[in-house]
Amino acid sequence: VLDVSGIVEVSRRLEDTQARLDLALESGKIGVGEWNLSDNELYWSDNTFSIFGLSQKEISFDDFVGMMHRDDRDKMLSSVQRALEL
Repeated sequence: VLDVSGIVEVSRRLEDTQARLDLALESGKIGVGEWNLSDNELYWSDNTFSIFGLSQKEISFDDFVGMMHRDDRDKMLSSVQRALEL
């Protein structure tokens, strides 16, 4: 017999934590995201897509750069390049 009660408890706590985070993001109208450098994909919370007025649920870094105002694009890309060189 395998006791999985610890796994079940950790899973429940994770779900509770995710629910609280989702509530906080929605209440504050805040979005969060991550950029995976290995595949150039962004992970955005549902709220981030809403903030940008997008209904899709996938976006690449290149898509994000394409949405930027041209006056901001070069400065942001230079900052990213400097950060990646560190």
